[in-house]
Amino acid sequence: GMKEAVFGQGIVVDVTQQKRGIFTLNSKIEASGTIGFAIRAVDYYSDHESTLAPFEILLFADNKKIFGQQLAKVEFPKQTYINAHTDYAEFVKFNKWFERSYCLPNDSLDIYTCLIDGGRVHLNKNSVDIKYQVNDMNDSGSSLQFTVNKANDDEIHSEKKQKGYDTTFNFNVKNSFSNANFKLRIPAYSLYENMGFSYKAEPKKPKMYSDIFKVQDSYAPFISDCEISINAADLPENLRDKVCVINDMRGFIGGVYSNGWVNVKAKALGSFYLTTDTHAPEIHSVNLREGGKASSKIIFTISDNMSGIKSYRATIDGHWVLLKCDLKKLKYWYDVDEHCPGGKHTFQLTVIDNRNNTRTEEWRFSR
Repeated sequence: GMKEAVFGQGIVVDVTQQKRGIFTLNSKIEASGTIGFAIRAVDYYSDHESTLAPFEILLFADNKKIFGQQLAKVEFPKQTYINAHTDYAEFVKFNKWFERSYCLPNDSLDIYTCLIDGGRVHLNKNSVDIKYQVNDMNDSGSSLQFTVNKANDDEIHSEKKQKGYDTTFNFNVKNSFSNANFKLRIPAYSLYENMGFSYKAEPKKPKMYSDIFKVQDSYAPFISDCEISINAADLPENLRDKVCVINDMRGFIGGVYSNGWVNVKAKALGSFYLTTDTHAPEIHSVNLREGGKASSKIIFTISDNMSGIKSYRATIDGHWVLLKCDLKKLKYWYDVDEHCPGGKHTFQLTVIDNRNNTRTEEWRFSR
């Protein structure tokens, strides 16, 4: 049974392949009211390693087609709306890419070939037979069939928690919230759907310069950024240019001090607080020792504790040289070239973070 399928909550159910192209669910589904489905499906190229999104997804309820999509190409200006088409919360939390087979109210993608009531299923009888048909470009496809049984309404409602939010933000109007310490402004049509909004302030911890402001839902992405302002009364004047707004999901998101407040733009909600970055980036040589000999590559790691690297500059004997980088590994290197002939040299590296904390390291070496 699916007792977890409580009001407003999503559940994930695994599937089993019965035979080639035919799949079934591993669990029974019980639900109540109006529900929507999302599917995780990939189309494997013939080499079995490359994958791509399936070309066509069709959804049927009691043999009636209620949803269809064809994903040939999404126009660039609308790519942000992909966050409406995918289950963004599953993606952020578990890095799993589920495509919704129902349409959020503010989704303007032009990939939908069929939408009956937005692809939603209303459980107004004892059971509904659901079928997915997923096709590739060559019209070969797979199908998934299962039944959704209507749950006992009393059982569902007895599990229904308090609604868990203070007010509803409607997607088609400007929304705002403010008190003495925290302000939030969301432009109209920035949300993909109506959102339950709640606010709670928790006391600050060491090295914080504000309370921790918890504003939900952290898994509701925005089409255009929202604006947040945090009262900076506790921020010392000499640290105003070092201030950072930290978000629980994304870490450092920026922040600019102005007239007693710190303002920042955010791409999603969650928890926010003020701290400062006064620590310069770290530079570590991987293969160059002071007074040593250089090999064909001079390799470094560069890292920053909070606001991130803004810029870096490498010189040999005072002349600029090109550094290459692998940002995933925070690794940087100089391919020794004609700017570094035989003899003795000085290599200098300066790194500046996004709060203008600067570190310079220097090595004397020979070739």
